[in-house]
Amino acid sequence: MGNVVTEELADASDSLVVNRKPDAFPDLLPVDRDEYADDGYEIHHGDHGIETKCSKSSGGWQAHNNEEAWFIVFRYERGSPEDEAEEMDPIRFTQVLAASLDEDDWSHSGRGEGSRRTITSYIIVSGMHKLRSNPVYEDPDAITGRGEELVEYRRRHGSFDSEFAERNPEYLD
Repeated sequence: MGNVVTEELADASDSLVVNRKPDAFPDLLPVDRDEYADDGYEIHHGDHGIETKCSKSSGGWQAHNNEEAWFIVFRYERGSPEDEAEEMDPIRFTQVLAASLDEDDWSHSGRGEGSRRTITSYIIVSGMHKLRSNPVYEDPDAITGRGEELVEYRRRHGSFDSEFAERNPEYLD
């Protein structure tokens, strides 16, 4: 799913191209960086661009390192894999969130000596707040958060979705 979304974003953009190096960072590179063009847009680790993530979950998104970059997260739903293909519900995007995250927005879980477990970093509360505060698209039913932050996200949604605001006047300022 992630590769398809990344390629479609690059195809729709005049200023982004897919990083041609497999498993590299970031996924999308700006075309106006001479150092990237000189390397044929095959960059192991770049300082400019956008990393894409696709997930069915409402949080707990991961990477291999604590990265400082722009991230765009595509949340989606899909039909049950047990259903026959012709009866399966289509993939549906429920939220697209974007934010510039820094190293402090991550929690890094290393690995013990001799372990072969993949090193993983998780987006923590500060990073989740940045992403949830900047929806590019969202189905109102996909809005998640806790306490006052959830109220804030719903108020923000009501400011640009008049149907949601009409159905949920408690979120109007």
